[in-house]
Parts: sequence; structure tokens; C-alpha cells
Amino acid sequence: MLTGTTTALVTPFGPDGVDVPALRRLTRWQLDEGIDGLLVGSWVGEAPTLTPTERRTAIRAVVDETGGRVPVVAAVVANATSKAVALARDAAAEGADGLLVCVPFYNKPTQAGIVAHFEELFSATPLPVLVSVEPDRTALDLSDETVARLARNPTCAAFVHSSGDPSDIRRIVRSAGRVPVLAFQGGRSVENRLAGAVGSISVVANIAPRLRCEVERLCECGEFAAASAGEAPLNSLLEVLGSEPDPAALKSLLSKRMQVDPAVRLPLCPLDPAIADRIERALRKWRAAEKQRREASSCNDADSDPAIF
Repeated sequence: MLTGTTTALVTPFGPDGVDVPALRRLTRWQLDEGIDGLLVGSWVGEAPTLTPTERRTAIRAVVDETGGRVPVVAAVVANATSKAVALARDAAAEGADGLLVCVPFYNKPTQAGIVAHFEELFSATPLPVLVSVEPDRTALDLSDETVARLARNPTCAAFVHSSGDPSDIRRIVRSAGRVPVLAFQGGRSVENRLAGAVGSISVVANIAPRLRCEVERLCECGEFAAASAGEAPLNSLLEVLGSEPDPAALKSLLSKRMQVDPAVRLPLCPLDPAIADRIERALRKWRAAEKQRREASSCNDADSDPAIF
């Protein structure tokens, strides 16, 4: 269902909830930059803080603005199966093309419980389901047997792994059979592709979608040296962005260029000014490195801005 680069969108907030005009602006810009897919309401979109109404509003806004140009996937973040089913049905009603369902967190189910959870989600709607494995957030991984069992269900459309370790991608690929595997975040695109991934769900694509797409497309063509050269300076920026929980740093940058309110909801906090300054410096360094790379490679787009910044 998804290949290339899918952006895990931030959720802009206003005084009355989701800032729909800002979310539509971000969606239009992502489309103009050539993004392959959009993910709404994930951790990056502050899913735990969204009310059901706000989540439906965000999904509807992105679906409407996208107009079918790329797939829109709605994240289902819940550790109660009944709640996850309700969220899945809401997303289907708002026009989402697919669901990204996380492994239940906090209550630490057994592998049998994980399988039962996903079987309920597979049958809850007609939508394809991407199984999101995020051990750093859920304290759970999937066994090879669980991957194989889930992959046998025709509604299972992909596995998404967030560890950043290509060996995890390789392990999932071995057990997933026909089902494709994506990396959540990116940053090691060449290694993940060589391990069998077909693309990535990216956080940094909120601010650099065109470059993230370029890296994945170079990988798709087997031009791994060029992909590594393009990704290296972006990884330096990603490392600095990762010094704060997502999406505080992303919103800080977007606030200055896309009229997005930098507000995040508790328990997340706004950026400390010193950290915000460090991120701005890293951004300028990345821009300079990207411009130099494009000039050195005689890129046809060398004079254009590598992002909005």
C-alpha cells in the first residue's frame, strides 16, 4: 500500500482544537513536494492528546485536501482493543485509505494477545492495516511466529518497524512473506533498503519531504552512493531534532515558515530557547551542506531551496 516516503504529519493546534487551515497548508505543501503518502494522528501528531472529535477532524481535513493524490493512513494508537476498533471505524468513516495500528502499549500483552488484538482490527473495517512495531514506545516486539501469523491475514498490508536497526527489518522481512516492510523514521535508508524495506514513514519529512523522497527514490533505483550522500547531512539535522520529544522541534521550525503554532500539549513542553537556537543552527548547517551537495552533483534543482526553509 505504501512505498517511498510517507510523512508522519504533525497536528497543528489552535485555540479551539485542531488548526484545520494550517493542517491543510501543510498537506498541500507535502503534496507539492512530491510526498508518496501521509500518516495522520501518530505519536508525531500527538495522538494520545487528541480527542476523538479532533482526530476525526484531522483525518477529514487531510483526506479532503489530498483528494486521492496519495494514500492517507490514519494511526490507531490505543492499548484497549475495543477503543482501537472504535478509532479504526472512525478513520474509515472519514475516508482514510488505511490504518497504522500500534502494538498495545503499557499493559504488555503476550504474543497471543497481540495476535488477538490485530485480528480484531483486521475484521473491524475493510481498510488495509499496517502493523506498527515500536519497541521503544511499547516495550514489545513481535516474535517471528507472530509476524508470520499476522502476515497470513489478507488485510495485513505492511509491517512498520521503528528500531532503526536494519537487522530488525531483515528479521521481519524473513517472516512476513508477501507482506512488505517499512522503516519508521528513516535515517538509514540504504541499509534498510538492502535489508528488504520498501520505504519509510518519516518524521523529518515534515520539514524536508522532497529530499526524503529523493533519497528513497535513489534507493529504489539502486543508486545507493547518491542516496547516502543525500541522507548524510539530513541525518545530522535529525540527530539534533531528536534531542527533544517529537514534535516540539518540528513545530518550532514550522512555526517560522508555515504559520503553524508551535504549541504542543502536556506532558510535552515547548522548546527551551537555547535548544531552539541549537536546532536553528543545525538547520542552517544542513541547508548549506545540501546546497553544496546539489552543486557538486550538478543537480538540475541546485538553485532551488531543499525545503521551505
